[in-house]
Amino acid sequence: MAIGATIYKAKVNVCDLRRHYYVEHALTIACHPSETEQRMMLRLLSFALYADDNLVFGKGVSSADEPDLWLHNANGTINTWIDLGQPDIKQVKRACSRSEKTIVFSYGDSVVENWWRPNQQLLNGLGNLQVLHINTDNYNQLKRFATKNMSITFNIDEDDVYLNNVNDTFNFQLTQLK
Repeated sequence: MAIGATIYKAKVNVCDLRRHYYVEHALTIACHPSETEQRMMLRLLSFALYADDNLVFGKGVSSADEPDLWLHNANGTINTWIDLGQPDIKQVKRACSRSEKTIVFSYGDSVVENWWRPNQQLLNGLGNLQVLHINTDNYNQLKRFATKNMSITFNIDEDDVYLNNVNDTFNFQLTQLK
């Protein structure tokens, strides 16, 4: 019998000074058996960075046809497509053609050498693409905040991110590659 997803409940307070967005969200997150807690928390961080009442988690690692998160417009078109990791360049181009804004959130220190640099010229040519990066140390620190029933505050100011819960605080900077 296949192992099912682990379900996490999260009360997420978003205080985004960039967008003047201050809202609490109650989320249910399914962590696929092949997904690490760090990656699941990166999905939660991505949600906080682009929070909207209509932003939803896609099938992510379970489906190549859906992003990790996406936001649809009222008419059904895709406003925002968010993928994590180092997606295939064809997939990034397809996402850019299907959405108004595409975001790739990469993680890991080898990403810049192995994914970004060889593809930088092509990716820079995609006008509606944004590429963010979190280094390995900061990515690994996200696991500290993963509990089955979590309550986290994300304070966001430009590229600075502050995570707080009852027991812990962590702050770091994101790198904008594009």
